[in-house]
Amino acid sequence: MTPRERLLASLLLEEADTVPVSVRINGISEPWMMEAGVLDDLLKVSDVLTDGSVSSNGSFFLTSAAREEVTTLSKEAGLQRLRVETPKGHLTSVTRETVPGRPYIGAWTVKPFIEGEEDIEKLLSIPYVPPVLDARPFFERIEHVGDRGLVNAGSSDPIGMLSTLFSLETFLMFCMRKADLVKGLLDMLLQRVLDHVERSFELGVGPFYELSGPEIVCPTFLPPKYFDELVVRYDKPIVKAIHAGGGYAMMHCHGRINKVLDSFLEMRLDALHPIEAPPIGDVVLADAKKRIGKDVCLRGNIQLSFLDTASPSEIEALCRGVIDDAAAGGGLIVEPTATPLPNTPLPNLYAFVGAARKYGRDKY
Repeated sequence: MTPRERLLASLLLEEADTVPVSVRINGISEPWMMEAGVLDDLLKVSDVLTDGSVSSNGSFFLTSAAREEVTTLSKEAGLQRLRVETPKGHLTSVTRETVPGRPYIGAWTVKPFIEGEEDIEKLLSIPYVPPVLDARPFFERIEHVGDRGLVNAGSSDPIGMLSTLFSLETFLMFCMRKADLVKGLLDMLLQRVLDHVERSFELGVGPFYELSGPEIVCPTFLPPKYFDELVVRYDKPIVKAIHAGGGYAMMHCHGRINKVLDSFLEMRLDALHPIEAPPIGDVVLADAKKRIGKDVCLRGNIQLSFLDTASPSEIEALCRGVIDDAAAGGGLIVEPTATPLPNTPLPNLYAFVGAARKYGRDKY
């Protein structure tokens, strides 16, 4: 099988020639892997499950209407200042690059767009302009990856989009004390996401889509009832729309998801990442396989922090255990729980891929 065929078989809950192994080669890891001189080799030895961008203009989301304010000092400090003019006044945000000069690794919010209800009124005053999508980067990504893997159209779900506009503390407080206001905003964003999905299908984007963002209200932060009210209620229609277009719906959700594991079944997802084991998560992979593995492809379970610090022999033992626990019958993709960063030892990445190949071939 080619890596593409192997990944597709697993997403369809079928047994492949071997258990697929992805090292999460994407916009975060690709630059530093290229600098380290290992990108081409990792593309060859692993099964590439990556994402491609579909950009848009218009006011689909707040940041698409934002104007960057650039100063020499802010650039040197790795700061990005954004300003949005609305009919009711301006909104601003400031983010700081995790590693100055390497924006692809991520950024921390120094000042969020929304700090109170007055800012929400400004947000709601922005008239919605349906997006004009540019799918060229997505198709270029597919051409680049070829038979070496699969490309999904990644997108935040409504709760993920909304949460990025607040500080974490303010957002969680709004979820608990201003639930109707939050749901009104999610209703608005749901319609925009559905519009985006429909327009993406019209351009031939797909068939793989991955939603991210629900971890912000999973039981790591809020009781399970909030997950049903703020995630299942809004993501289920998106998954339905993806399936109606002939697509496959995956989800990325960190956290302690054991108490809401059945909710992913209710949303009718095709795959779930990263299925974190204790102590960081609370899901035992063998149990997840029994509970949802007949219907949902399980991706991940190799904690990134473990890859950063373990010995090659420890990595081999963990990969063998993951394959023993969840490979039978298909529907398993071995992956790190997050994208490797430059501090991940290269020998450990190769030990990870090698162990998954070694034991994955023997399992079916």
